Amino acid sequence: MDMHFANTAKKMKMCFAVALLLLTALALVPLPARAQQFPREETVIVSQQWGTPGSFNPLIPGTAAWGSGFMMYPYLFVYGPYSDDFVPYLANSFKWIDAYTLEITLKPDAYWWDGKPITAEDVKWSFDVNKLCPLSGSYIWNYLTEVEVVNPTTVRFHLNKSNINYYRITDVLTWMIMPKHRWEALYKEIGCKIGTDFADTEFDKIVGGGPYRAVYWEGDTWVYQRVEDWWGKKYFGLPAPKYVMHISPKSDEQVRLEWIQGNRDHMSHFVDRMWEIIQANPKRGTFDNVNCPPCFFGGSVVFFAFNLEKYPFNDARVRRALYYVLLANNMENMRKAAEAAFSGYLLTVGYVYPVPLIPGLERTEKYVAKDLVEAFLKDATIDNAKKLLDEAGIIDRDGDGIRELPDGKPFKFTIIVPAGWVPVIGSATAFADIWRTTLGVDAIVQPIDFSVVWQKVSTGDYEATWWLHSTRMSASSPWLNIDVAMDSRLPTNPWSGPISRYNNPVANWLLDEVGRTWDESRRAYIYRLLQEIWLKDLPFLILGQDPHWYQYSEDYWWGWPNKERIEKYGMFYATNWDPAFIFVLMQIKPAKDVKPGDAPPVPDAIKPQNRIPAAKFFEELEKVAAAPVAPPATVTTTVAAAAQTVTVTTVSTSTAVSTVVSTTTATTTTEVTNWAITAALAIVLLVVGFAIGWFLKKK
Repeated sequence: MDMHFANTAKKMKMCFAVALLLLTALALVPLPARAQQFPREETVIVSQQWGTPGSFNPLIPGTAAWGSGFMMYPYLFVYGPYSDDFVPYLANSFKWIDAYTLEITLKPDAYWWDGKPITAEDVKWSFDVNKLCPLSGSYIWNYLTEVEVVNPTTVRFHLNKSNINYYRITDVLTWMIMPKHRWEALYKEIGCKIGTDFADTEFDKIVGGGPYRAVYWEGDTWVYQRVEDWWGKKYFGLPAPKYVMHISPKSDEQVRLEWIQGNRDHMSHFVDRMWEIIQANPKRGTFDNVNCPPCFFGGSVVFFAFNLEKYPFNDARVRRALYYVLLANNMENMRKAAEAAFSGYLLTVGYVYPVPLIPGLERTEKYVAKDLVEAFLKDATIDNAKKLLDEAGIIDRDGDGIRELPDGKPFKFTIIVPAGWVPVIGSATAFADIWRTTLGVDAIVQPIDFSVVWQKVSTGDYEATWWLHSTRMSASSPWLNIDVAMDSRLPTNPWSGPISRYNNPVANWLLDEVGRTWDESRRAYIYRLLQEIWLKDLPFLILGQDPHWYQYSEDYWWGWPNKERIEKYGMFYATNWDPAFIFVLMQIKPAKDVKPGDAPPVPDAIKPQNRIPAAKFFEELEKVAAAPVAPPATVTTTVAAAAQTVTVTTVSTSTAVSTVVSTTTATTTTEVTNWAITAALAIVLLVVGFAIGWFLKKK
């Protein structure tokens, strides 16, 4: 195995060397002529989004240009993933009126670029449009019944009592707000095409309320210009950069060279052996310049996806076998692959759990079912991997070293990855080598255009994919981190949705149940059950932490947040894909103006003492939700099964959990919330039926 990794590492180094020679000239290609009109000393150059955008309409996910949302439109609050808190942006505060009503107050003097005030009516419209049209935010109406305008600066959110999920309601806090007077008129004119066909590229017609407006776009380069009379100046000041330019990368190596040469001020990409560059040039930096590697803030888990609707990946034994080989011997193969292709960045805290709970964070660590994890890792041996494939009837029938499926066809599959993503291609190649040499499974790595990967993953037209599909730290962690991978009701968003096509009604029910539960011991037990299901079914393979990719250059702009400055000056940290990035821009200043002993210009409004801890959302809720959400009703259901052993585990709305093992009949008692007794009885019968059917199928 060491020889295979040595060969892989050697190939990677050769690729980097060749790329360096070929791309040096490319890195020096000047900007488009029109883009050169923006003075460099007034312009921050950012790189985050791959490919060419198709619109500046934030209602169209996947094709909207970087910044078309948070640069131009205000959010109620923005979330800081490292500090785990909120900055009040358009909103001033929130409070719980009761267990089913959340109230948010707005800043009284915010206004759109055309001078019209930003009011609660705009907030209401920004939610209601997701009820009128099938948009990426439409899911929120599963959990709300009404958005009520109390007065121009006060809005109340009424929760759906029949489908309570408080974790989902945290999304309300970080909602993007759009001007009703413009978008309602567009809706009346073109209907729901506002979320599919309306590109919004006539920049002079855009009405926003953020600190920057779009002014230029040509191919892979676009520019936002500071709004000098932005309403937020009163609260936050104006960001120092007059212009923010985004340039899409051609490849990881190309953008690495741009950064080295000072042509990128802030970016979020893979940079091979970044610490060597930082050590050689103190004007280059990242999140943690001292402990580098691993260099980055983790705060995520990253998934390798098989399409569970395709054979043989719909067989959990096959997924388990492929995973066991990577985890065997204290994750030896996974570590070597990460080091060979990712400079070790994927293991930012030195380890990873095989369940979707973020390592190293207190709020998630406390729910890790350590005994289940340890038992799973103990079973993760190469011998057990081979036995699992043998049991599945996938064996080497002709002695050529490659296993055949029961129909005699070779076990061969394709891993699609984005072209130009050097570390992703390298690590996928390493995984394929491991599976081929250790298990006799023929995996082929296929780099294709990013947009094609997106389309194939969205539609399920793939066998396997590896492209840092991940779930990150949020105000609703750890629930969100499990939900995006297991909840079959979510859209298959290629960035952060259930793209493996996993479908388990029991998991869906448990995810809802933990979202409406406030007994801590019960919450912990439900998380344990979810982990038990995860380790049984393996909806994804967890292969590390997707770091908060982050590099900065201080040739032109000084004061970018890093761990040392955060601890010393109370800086606010966010990456350039976070809506909170606008507040990062407010903490920097021109490098030419920096004097010895200067501190970054952190606005008072975003200093730690003026932020709201994410935990307050739940703490305040618990104060008004001391009583149970609803009284339970108990239903006993007896289901006759075939003469085989059936294990059914069901969870009630109390703290009781019952597990029944029988050879003929499974009897289970389930408690559900009595919101409407007739509906509840029907739902219970349906859930129990699904549960038994699912476990029977798995057995």
